[in-house]
Amino acid sequence: MKWKNRDAAKANWLMGMCFISEGAIPFMIEDPKRIMGSAVAGGATAGAIVGILKIAINAPHGGIFVSPLTNSLLFDSASAQKAMGVVGFILAVIAGTFVMALILGFWRMADIKKGKLALSGTNGVKESLETKIAKFADNPAKQDALKARLEKYNAYEADLVVRQAAYQELVVQRESQKAAKKAMK
Repeated sequence: MKWKNRDAAKANWLMGMCFISEGAIPFMIEDPKRIMGSAVAGGATAGAIVGILKIAINAPHGGIFVSPLTNSLLFDSASAQKAMGVVGFILAVIAGTFVMALILGFWRMADIKKGKLALSGTNGVKESLETKIAKFADNPAKQDALKARLEKYNAYEADLVVRQAAYQELVVQRESQKAAKKAMK
């Protein structure tokens, strides 16, 4: 599943640059709470920058490709308006993207560590380490270091499985308590 998402993300860069948001639908369906929350924060950041710099655009749509049509109404001269419009537009897009990615990354990592979010795969970490271990067969020192990293990752993954099981148990307990309360009413 994760590899499918990575392939979809590669195609979505171009769609996103054109401000075509349909490419985000599969990601939104998979994790609506975190994606929506972080996207709102990123969009608010971009919108705040656009508002502060008084960025205006003459095209209703087109994404990054219409950035040359932007103006900043903060300045009097036409050349300053044009230059700061383009710079402000690109700054807003980059800042909004960074804020969304930062929030989503920290939120997901926190939920993974608590066991609320299950890992659906290793994202290639384990496979990459195993490939490197095989590649450095003639270098025992490098191979030992990589094996230590692989053992550490395996321990981390095993700890996550324990945390996820504990969290699932907590969810079941909460649901049974809610059902018991409803039965008492």
